[in-house]
Amino acid sequence: MGVDANVQRTFPIYERMSLETTFNVYNLFNHQVLGGVDTNPTDPNFGRVFGDGWPNSSGRWLAIQGRLRF
Repeated sequence: MGVDANVQRTFPIYERMSLETTFNVYNLFNHQVLGGVDTNPTDPNFGRVFGDGWPNSSGRWLAIQGRLRF
């Protein structure tokens, strides 16, 4: 599995208003996670890896979120 990270910060704007920000990184180190392997020894595809483990190995994803609280 990939390593995910999350950073949150709240910025006060006024006494009763603030901005919450979140920065998420999925698959931080961008490691490939392979899908299933054919384990049937009589199958011509024996030992073959099918798929790339989607959605876990789809590359590094970044997400930024902001929320205004009042």
